[in-house]
Parts: sequence; C-alpha cells; structure tokens
Amino acid sequence: MKLLVTFGCCLFLSEIGFGREDNTYQKPSVLMVNIDDLNDWTTVLRGHPQAITPNLDRLAKRGTVFTNTICPSPVCFPSRTAIYSGIHPSKSGAVSNFNWAKEWKFYTKNARTLPKHLADNGWATYACGKNLHGRNDSEFEEYLPLKKKEPTKLPGVGFSSGPLGWAYAKPGEKMPDELMVDWGIKKIQSSEGHSLFCVGIYKPHVKWILPKRFFEMHPLNKFQMPKMQNNDIGDLPERLKLLARNKAKFDKGYHQKLVDAGQDKNFARAYLAAVTFADEQLGRLLDAWDASPHSKNGYIVLWSDHGFMLGEKGGWGKFKPWYDSCRSHFIIAGPGVAKDRRCDHAVSLLDLYPTLVSEMGIELPKTHVLDGRNLSKLIDPDESELEWDKPVVMSHEEDGVRYDVVLSNQYRMTRLITGEVELYDLRNDPHEFRNIAAKKESQAVIDKLSEHLTFSVPRVESRVKLEAESVARQTSAEYRSRGNYHYVGSSRQASGGKVLSAALIKGAGSYVEFVVDMAPGTYQLSIGHEAGKTASQIEVSYAIVENDAAQVSASYKTATLGKLSQEIALKSIRIEEANKVLIRLKNTKKSKAVINVDFFELTRIVSPSDK
Repeated sequence: MKLLVTFGCCLFLSEIGFGREDNTYQKPSVLMVNIDDLNDWTTVLRGHPQAITPNLDRLAKRGTVFTNTICPSPVCFPSRTAIYSGIHPSKSGAVSNFNWAKEWKFYTKNARTLPKHLADNGWATYACGKNLHGRNDSEFEEYLPLKKKEPTKLPGVGFSSGPLGWAYAKPGEKMPDELMVDWGIKKIQSSEGHSLFCVGIYKPHVKWILPKRFFEMHPLNKFQMPKMQNNDIGDLPERLKLLARNKAKFDKGYHQKLVDAGQDKNFARAYLAAVTFADEQLGRLLDAWDASPHSKNGYIVLWSDHGFMLGEKGGWGKFKPWYDSCRSHFIIAGPGVAKDRRCDHAVSLLDLYPTLVSEMGIELPKTHVLDGRNLSKLIDPDESELEWDKPVVMSHEEDGVRYDVVLSNQYRMTRLITGEVELYDLRNDPHEFRNIAAKKESQAVIDKLSEHLTFSVPRVESRVKLEAESVARQTSAEYRSRGNYHYVGSSRQASGGKVLSAALIKGAGSYVEFVVDMAPGTYQLSIGHEAGKTASQIEVSYAIVENDAAQVSASYKTATLGKLSQEIALKSIRIEEANKVLIRLKNTKKSKAVINVDFFELTRIVSPSDK
C-alpha cells in the first residue's frame, strides 16, 4: 500500500513573517496522505510508460523524491505498524499479516507512535481512512474510519479471481475514497493552528472497482503489460520460487490461469486506472492544502507502505521480496527542502519518523529507540552531492519462510533464514531478470550486504539448538496430564533419527514441551518438521518459567505463536529479561496428531538499532 504523508518542519519561524499578527500558524502543520498498495507505476517512479499521475508530479516538483525507498515489510500490517511506531518488524515481531491476530499495540508495547508523539508536543491530530492497520481511533484526536472499502459495482461487467477483480462502479455513487478526502478537506479548511492531518487513500488496493472514465483513460487495446521474461524464476532457489507463486493467497498456477482466461491484461490495466483515480484524490487534497494557511510553512510527505506485483515472475500481489513488491513512494516537500530533486540513495520508510521530528525541532520519543535514520541532510538544498550509501533492510515471513531484503544504492539482496540468497544489480538490471548471487564476483557484495541482516549475525551464545535431551523425561503422572508418547534422541531407531517423534494421543489439549535458558532479546524460533496430515492442528506457544517444566501444568498460561502449517514454522519470541522459556506444542483437535521434528532452533535477531 502506498501512503502520502505531509508534515511540517520547525524552521525558526519566529524570524519569518507571513503578514499575520497572531502566532496561530508559527509552528508547521503536517499533512500525511497515504496511498494503499501503490507500486512504481507512476510518472514519478517511472515504472509504467502509460501512467497518468499529474498530481504526484506536481508534488515532486515542490520537493525531494526518494527514488530508491524500501518498505519495512511488503504487506499492510507489519509495514504500517513499523512506519507509525518507528520500530523495525524484526524487533517488534510483527513481520507478517498473519500477526494481525493480535492488534499492533501488542508488538509496539508502550512505544509512542508518530501521531501520539506530535500530540504530546502540542499538535492537534486528525485522521481518516486507513492509516494504521486497525485500531486507529486511540492514536488521533478525531478519526473517521473507512467502513465501506468498495463502491457498488455494475452487474455484468468485470472479472474476479481470488482476492483480485475489476468492475465498473455504479454511476452517481461517491467512491469511499472520495468521502474520506471530503472529510480531510473539511478538516484542513476548518482547523486552526499546528495540526497533523492523516488521510488514507485506499485505492489502488484490490478490488479495482472504479468509475468507468478511469478505465477509458487507459484503453485496453493500447495498454502495455509490464516487462517480463520467460522462465524468470528459473535462476531462483526453490524456496524463492514458492514465494514468487505464493500459495498463501493464490492457487498454484494462478498467473497462467489469468493468462488463459485473457484477464491478466485486464487486471493490470485496472490497477493502473486505480492509480490514476488515487492521483486525482491527491490533487483535491493538494488544492485544499494550498488554499489554507497551513501551506505557508507546512510540509508534505508522500509515502506508500509497499508495492504490488502484476505478473512479474508469475507473481501477483504483495507479500514478496522483489523490487516491484517492496519499492515504495517517499516524497517530502516544504520550506527548507530541496525542490525538484531526485535522490537515488537507498532509504527506508522507517526513516520518516526520525526525519520528521528532527525537521520540526522536536526531541525523539523517550519511550523507545527509533530504528530509522534522519534524512535531513538528503533534503537539504545545500547538500546536493552528499555521499550516502547506507543499506536498509526489510523483513517478512510468508508461506512459513522468514526472509530479509537488504537494499543498497546499487544492489538488492534477499536472504532466507534457511540460507538461500538472490542478488540483483538494479542499475544494470532494473527489472531483476538476472539473479547474480552465484557469480564469484558477487560474493563480496553478498558479504557486505549480509552485515545488515537481522538474523544472520548471532553471537555464539545467542544460538541455541534444542537437542533431544532437552525433551523432558516423563513420569507416569506427567504422561497422563500431557497426553503424549514420544521417542527422544537416545532412541534413534524408534524416532527414525528425528530430534523428536511424538504422538499426541489424547486429542485436544495433549502436548509436548521444552525448556531452554534465554538471554534478553528477540529470537526467531524455527521448527523444521514433516508437514504430515495432522501437523496443521499443532499449536506452538511459549511462556516464561522460573525453574523447569516440572512446575508447569497443562493449564499454565502460554502465549500462542501459531500453527505448524508449513514445513518450516518460523515465529518470533521477545524476552525482556534473562529467563527460562517454555516452548509447548499442543494438539488442538480431538483426533490424534503426530509430530516428527527434524530440528528446533532459536536464533537471536539483531535489530537495526543494535548495529
């Protein structure tokens, strides 16, 4: 999703006169406009030759465009949580949309979000539409939610497949985004003094149901599909091929099914039409902003939380590590910001929070450490030739595979926690057709970028393998309460060489567990197992314990991490103080469940702020 944010900077305004005798607008206001699921198919990032986005161009000419921006995570929940809190997904544990089972505050704890921090410093805060991924109302003084995401569609026109689809909107009915922008305009017009306005524009998020005129602006018979290459995933490791054709949202062979149905071009065209619609809403906000006193010393920042793939590498949607999915818009405009500048240095949307508070002369929040960097030097008109090559990192988990993407000024690398690597030279291969990771000369680049991975540099004492002897030897009483039967490492013949072979024979509530000593930090728990028929009914949870498993009963309260639904289940555990940690695998259904575990592994994650 793509977001536009406008914010104001503190530029010694007492020395600047605007023809007003009062001090109402001496402090800058902030307009944050976010555009959901916006990839680089705009005239600003030049990802599609037929893009029609004059208002993005209009904003870009007034400020600095970061052309090489990566999102914190390529999907809504973790990316928005990170942008607003300033906490990297690898540090909070919110690395996937599957983490949405718990609200974002579960991951950010007591951290002050950007709007809360501005409110603490005297700014009025208003928001409408999608900003954080749920639970927005507590963060703003006034908030209007996007209750209806789609307009009424005309019957008999369009096509849907899975989460994607296009159609014409019912004529005469206002689009939900138009209603949000209407509200934002009224707030800009009626609010006095320094304020934060956060306006969420939902399109081009699926489904692409739009007024017919936006489709007509992009005639199907003239529409150009994105550049693709046959067998573009042929040079990828096998697990990366799974991510390209993500089965979490789409069936296997989804891309080919669209091609066979003649709908791939319709879908891509509908997306581009939705981008044009979103740009029109941005223009309405810019008009209102320019006509208000807030514009005299206010700032505009445009950002998008991630991109969107439309058939590249056979993939559709977000969730993925490639540049089409993780590249984001990020524009800053206002007094003291270089105008009509294109900055090609690698930056992250995590940099928004520290840059904003720095420009406004506000101290950093005391509740937590911000993981982004201050980009003030990159927007300074006097720093046109600044040397800057500071790689940034994106983290995500999809289809049970945890990965990091590291972006530098020239290269983009994906590293799976299971070890596989891909590398692209974006200057010479902007469409990422050639994975150069296997080339001998690429190793130095991989080594350098790997210094920024959030999981690849654990200290020896931070890496713990739960060997078979860690499995508690059970008494008959414990067997009755836990309801399992298992073979451990000393019984290799019975266990088939597995670290653990267990049968949870008493149905729902039966379990097996481990206890391990852990130092403070955030850990990645990896469980490699045979994904048999009953694996998906196994729930993984954990708890802090004082001594050992003997003190823990079946009713002991544990925090759920998820199910063993993938071949390698990867979950984050955060430990505030050194403790013994219990890890429990529990059957959730009445039928017997069998677990065959190849390895348990805990790897301490290194946060960007730790480096």
